[in-house]
Amino acid sequence: MSSLQKTWDTDVVTDYIKQESQQKSPDVFLETHIPIRKIRAESLIGYDGDFVSETGLFKHVVQSNPQDVENRIYLLKGEVGSGKSHLCQWLEYQLNGYGDLEGAEEHVAIHISRNNTRMADILAKLYEHIDAEHEELDDIIALDPVDLADFIITGLRTFGANTETFSGFELDDFIEDYPNKLDLRSALEENIREYQHAVEKEDREQRIELITREEFGRICFNVFGETFKDSEVFPTVRNAIHDRLIKNVGIEDFQNELADISDKYQKEGKRPVLICEDVTTFTFLKDDLMDHIFQLGDGGDEMESGYDVILGYTTGWETEKADDALTTGDLSHMRQRADGYLRMTNENGEAYFLEDGAMPIQLVRKYLSVIKQHSDSVDLEGIDQSDFDDLYPFNEQFIMRAYANLVEDGNLQQTPRLLLYHVIGDCLRSEIPPHEKMAGNTYIREFTAPTSAESYSASFRSLVKWYGRMEGGRVVVPETYFEAFDIAIPDDITVVDGHVHLDVLYENVGWEVPDSDLKPVDPDEDLDGGIRSRDPVTERDTDDSEQEDGNRPSTPKSKTTPVEEKEAKKEQSERAKRIEHFRNWFGGGGEFPSANRLREGVQAALNRFYDPTRLANENATTVGTAGFYYASGSDVPVEIRGPDAGKDVAVTVSHVSDEYVDYERMLYEMMHYGLEGEFREDANLDAIRSWVDDNVVAFRQRMRTDLEDALADEMTLEEFLILARFLVFNAAHGDDTIDRGKSIRDSDEYSMDDQSPFKWEDSPFELPAGLTEGLNGMTTRRADIAGLCQGFFLLKSNFVDHDRLAPAIRNVSENLDGYIDAATRIDSSEVADAYRIGTTRSDASGSARVARLFEIVSDYASEIEKLQQSFDISAVEEDIETVSNLHSSGHTAADLKSAYECLRDCIKPLDINLRTRWEDTYELLEQRPRELALAEFGQTLETFETIDPRSGVEVLSLMYEYNDSRSSQEAWTVYTVLAEMIEAIEDHPDAEAEAFRELVRDSEEFGTFVQKRDTAVETIRGI
Repeated sequence: MSSLQKTWDTDVVTDYIKQESQQKSPDVFLETHIPIRKIRAESLIGYDGDFVSETGLFKHVVQSNPQDVENRIYLLKGEVGSGKSHLCQWLEYQLNGYGDLEGAEEHVAIHISRNNTRMADILAKLYEHIDAEHEELDDIIALDPVDLADFIITGLRTFGANTETFSGFELDDFIEDYPNKLDLRSALEENIREYQHAVEKEDREQRIELITREEFGRICFNVFGETFKDSEVFPTVRNAIHDRLIKNVGIEDFQNELADISDKYQKEGKRPVLICEDVTTFTFLKDDLMDHIFQLGDGGDEMESGYDVILGYTTGWETEKADDALTTGDLSHMRQRADGYLRMTNENGEAYFLEDGAMPIQLVRKYLSVIKQHSDSVDLEGIDQSDFDDLYPFNEQFIMRAYANLVEDGNLQQTPRLLLYHVIGDCLRSEIPPHEKMAGNTYIREFTAPTSAESYSASFRSLVKWYGRMEGGRVVVPETYFEAFDIAIPDDITVVDGHVHLDVLYENVGWEVPDSDLKPVDPDEDLDGGIRSRDPVTERDTDDSEQEDGNRPSTPKSKTTPVEEKEAKKEQSERAKRIEHFRNWFGGGGEFPSANRLREGVQAALNRFYDPTRLANENATTVGTAGFYYASGSDVPVEIRGPDAGKDVAVTVSHVSDEYVDYERMLYEMMHYGLEGEFREDANLDAIRSWVDDNVVAFRQRMRTDLEDALADEMTLEEFLILARFLVFNAAHGDDTIDRGKSIRDSDEYSMDDQSPFKWEDSPFELPAGLTEGLNGMTTRRADIAGLCQGFFLLKSNFVDHDRLAPAIRNVSENLDGYIDAATRIDSSEVADAYRIGTTRSDASGSARVARLFEIVSDYASEIEKLQQSFDISAVEEDIETVSNLHSSGHTAADLKSAYECLRDCIKPLDINLRTRWEDTYELLEQRPRELALAEFGQTLETFETIDPRSGVEVLSLMYEYNDSRSSQEAWTVYTVLAEMIEAIEDHPDAEAEAFRELVRDSEEFGTFVQKRDTAVETIRGI
């Protein structure tokens, strides 16, 4: 458990470190004051383009004479917290005799701070140094919004419409009431209510805006059909509205009152110096104030005035509000009219007076010294404060890192207020060490140290991050720092000569504090007129380090513009922030805001060596074959353990691992890719490859497990594919055994035979609708099945992986019925939609779902099982019986021709027309007798007479064989035609036909025929 020994009192810290400079007494203020030696003088007599110090500005101000009737204006621009208030407070104390500067005896400072927001307070400040009374003002918060809005509109109607002030603008129409849409009255009432509510809520005066430019534009659009938002009439209207409000609260003419106050000061021999550290403090009085000091107080006859005015404002006000500040004129007019245009901060938001050397350190050192001096002395046990650069509990590196990373509202803001109040003050008021107190400080931009996170404690890592320094290419921290804060040093850490030494792992993080930032600056050095402002192009050495002989290296200098330099620093800062996220996650898990960068690097590593989400033959080098893909998202699913919710299927990256050497460095290499879009040149790709190998194997095993869980327990993916491919060929060609070559054949080679029972119009078989529909599904997926078989069983083109193919074929062949039964029990309901089929991941993402393939094969297997039970053999039996009754193994083509001629001669007298088919058959017998192949036909007929299909697969094979025989063996037609001719003769009603029937039947041939027929019928019936 870390601890903090204090040498200061918290109440003393509160006395000296405050948000506002005016909250301090003169003694406290001056005791901690460090001269502001650099204020950029954009324009100031004697300093144009140079820097002026606070003393130089003081001397410039006091050059005025109390009897002068012309206002002298100094515009003071700077970001919030940049020292404007401090400078204004210092000027007040010096001008009013609290300081040690001379020459201000005839001047008196009227300091309107940001806290003086109530109108009564502002008037009291204006009258503070003269013996004169002023009327009390009404409080806006006590007024009724409806009455006040009506007063303003009535005044505009009475006093405004008849003047030339609104020439070209129809004021009467603008101030009219327009129900059901925004008008001036409703805008005024709403803004007054919001102001009153804000005052009550905050218990202090608030800035009031009776009408905004946006509201003005909307009202104009409702009234005139155009916004007038960009015209010059808006400031005129707004000022007229504010003028009505001023009169309502008791100020008849603020400009005249300012002139009267100036006159009273002059009569007392004093030159009033009006110091307004924030122009918006004056709320609606601002309009008259600005008009007075910029236009009317110009020494003319119309209105004489004699103020020196320090007018402070922010960049935001200059950008958004300055052009509306005057009734006539804009920002350029203000600059031209001003005697001085001064800036406290540079383009990066950094206070000029702190940008040189160790000024931030000297500022903090001043405050620490005073605070410790006024605190009850406490001796530190075992702590030598000199080890901390006499800045305990900080050191120089700590302060400069804090200053370099100050932010406000997300923007870099290197100002003394943020440094003192939100860093130094917060730490001194805390009970924990500063490096721990800084965790989560919203005023500090995230940055990182270049050292490994390893398994070190958060306290150890943060101490190194804040207090460490670079020395000899390593990070070094005095051992006494760890002792001072009671933080253990891990056993594996190298300690040399009382200093902890750590290796550098992370590059380009902007952590090292340059020696130039540690060089002391004499804040009292007179630099007035002696420092030129920085050139727009800053020259920077390629190597700022000193050589041993003290000379700079003679390398060429590179030139970068301030914008380029700012952008480079921003990029470096962003990189450092993301690496700090990584280090914090790696050091302890948990949140990881930049997890996507690591994810991108991991995905790049996985894709570099594999198609990681593909499940097929991992040893194959084939291109264009299909595989199973887990196609969730646009890339490989990667789960960063901690920030990511557990994903169903993903490559998991943990912040701890005992399996891999130098695991942090390996992950950093992938994080680097996510940040830079490429691996470092010296990245250990072998180590990354080893990690990728293991994770891809694990990922694919998870894929296999998910998919095979949907199959029956006894079936692998390889066996499923062999079965599915066989069922396709059984349906297309009637195959009854698995063919090794066909299993890996291209899908383009697939075609259904013309005699297929699913295709041949003369097929005698009536197929179940479910079987036909199932085959349609299998046909639509035949390319997927074929591609998957090639993806799993080909190592490369025409090179088969026999070790994978042979056992799958053997297992399915030996238990075909069992595998078909198993296929009927496939449950695809739990197969994730992300599982797809394709030749590449991108192709698979929009391709067939694996679940649908499983479902199609399962449905078809079920129909095949039903086919064996529903198959009706009667159609085959009838055809076989008809032919078998006439067939004899001794028949020749001549016998059949003779029989045909005999039957034909018998038919002629019976008035029976010879059918065309009969005549075609005779032509066959007469001209192409060899085509009958009667011996082969006899064998076929003998086979069909003993048919006994025992499965749906055998039924389909029988159908194919039977249809093929019927379509290719002409003997079927010959015997069928003879049977038809006999039947035609037998069925004829002529008596001669009956005599023929008797003649035929009594013949020896007919006796043989009948005997054979009866035997065949008995055989068929026994099937």
